[in-house]
Amino acid sequence: MAKIEVTRTELVWPGKYDENGRLNETPRVNLPFQVIETVGESRATREARKSGRSLFRTYTGDEGDTVETGWTNKLIWGDNRLVMESLLSKFAGKLDLVYIDPPFATGSNFAFTVEIGDGFLTSEKAPSVLEDKAYRDTWGRGIESYLEMMRPRLVLIRDLLSDKGSLYLHCDWRVNSHLRLLLDDIFGAGTFQREIVWDISVLSGFKTKAKNWIRGHDTILFYTKSPTAYLFEKQSVPHRKEYLDRFDQVAEDGRKYFAGRGKRRYLDEVVKRGKSVGDVWGDIMSFQQTPTSRERLNYDTQKPEALLERIVRASSAQNSIVADFFAGSGTTLAVAEKLGRRWIGCDLGR
Repeated sequence: MAKIEVTRTELVWPGKYDENGRLNETPRVNLPFQVIETVGESRATREARKSGRSLFRTYTGDEGDTVETGWTNKLIWGDNRLVMESLLSKFAGKLDLVYIDPPFATGSNFAFTVEIGDGFLTSEKAPSVLEDKAYRDTWGRGIESYLEMMRPRLVLIRDLLSDKGSLYLHCDWRVNSHLRLLLDDIFGAGTFQREIVWDISVLSGFKTKAKNWIRGHDTILFYTKSPTAYLFEKQSVPHRKEYLDRFDQVAEDGRKYFAGRGKRRYLDEVVKRGKSVGDVWGDIMSFQQTPTSRERLNYDTQKPEALLERIVRASSAQNSIVADFFAGSGTTLAVAEKLGRRWIGCDLGR
């Protein structure tokens, strides 16, 4: 067996390299997309493209030139690896933000309950044959097959990201240490920006019986394509009333202020700026904490819109393309739509 030369610190698992020490990689494909439905399409655009349905809204004009008819957001059903490989020809280096919430539990995430009509009836949606296969491919050999599934997808995300692009990867204690090392390997350790802790504490129920500290958070790993030149706009939240109440002195012009360390801070300026958001997010409630939320769709891994709104606002601009290749219930896409971003979503689940 060939000796693998160790030149850097990396995460290695059985199957990552072949018997000759070469990285196991399968050839990339470029498959055609088939449009099933177009929402909000004008009659003129439909007529212009009636000779063939294209995901990328192009058609051949009278002079034989290929004509772009404008952007459409894209919701794609299929294996996200094949989808990303097929998007590369048009979107390599074009995405400013990718958020993913890949499976990180040891149970399948594909089954969920759907409300029918006004919600008086429900139907249990069982996993399809494709979804069952995806689950076996992901967890069939434990963490080894999980890493084999994630590595090529993270490489594709890196290649799709623009030079100013960001990746937010949502995970928890089961796989966060493995994914951090994998991302360091693919993106480079210098592109790691922050580990965000999302406080989802629900200090009641079964988990309080654990002989341990009660688990109460998820992790979001924030990486960028470039170590320094990336899109980012600081986010802020209102200050607590207890803090604002400290501004109880009145200046000559009638403005309230607080004097500390020999410097005045004025209330109106502090309120306008707000409090900068740190890397521990305890102000966004999970659905475990708000089980009756109107947003909730009975999809086990659904995340609240407020969580994605913070990420999309911070790491994308109005003309950015935002993508989620483990789209699930579609929260990322819904938020991107509401904030005026362009978006691409993909999921294997119907």
